[in-house]
Amino acid sequence: RSEEHTSELQSPAMISYAVFCLNKKNPKFLRRHTALPIIASGGVMTGADAREKIDAGASLVQVYTGFVYSGPALIREITTALAA
Repeated sequence: RSEEHTSELQSPAMISYAVFCLNKKNPKFLRRHTALPIIASGGVMTGADAREKIDAGASLVQVYTGFVYSGPALIREITTALAA
């Protein structure tokens, strides 16, 4: 049962909704109400995914599953995408 919930929470629809909440629904809401860093996690499989989360207002991006599947090459891709 827990595997089913994990896959639902990491589905493209949920990831898109999370970015939507950060970026469109309440722009800069969290930044106005806390000094804590906003850490985006889930669904970071490419440099573009990481860039999307940073652009949506995240301070940091957690990479786990993408790193497991892609290895260190993903980190290079992310740093390149964030530097552009």
